[in-house]
Amino acid sequence: MTTPPIQRLGDAVLLQGRAVDAAYLAAAATIHQLTQKGAPIPAPLSALLSACRSASTHRHGDDAPTAPSTDSTQQIDTTEAAHLLDRTPRSVQRIARSLDGRKLNGTWIFDRAAVLEYRTMRDQTERAS
Repeated sequence: MTTPPIQRLGDAVLLQGRAVDAAYLAAAATIHQLTQKGAPIPAPLSALLSACRSASTHRHGDDAPTAPSTDSTQQIDTTEAAHLLDRTPRSVQRIARSLDGRKLNGTWIFDRAAVLEYRTMRDQTERAS
């Protein structure tokens, strides 16, 4: 008897095999759509994407490595990161990896806290100079 790829275990759901990949793609597409509309990314959706990325048999190596997501993590796009850093969107794309950004369906996504931390460190460095 084979184990089904999706099982309901009380109030939890167990995903295996191709179901993990399907959930990853669905979460990534949803985050991309929300980002395009400028809508906030719900923390559980980011957590699902992160969990599926680490459990996927394909490992989805096209994305930049990211820190584990927490419920307080707010995802922002290049335009908002540029506004927070007082830069152009293109210059933010150039430093995206320094901001722990990751690419989802061709769009850079950043953790708001990481961008704000980068800004604080940059400002401290400029004051020290």
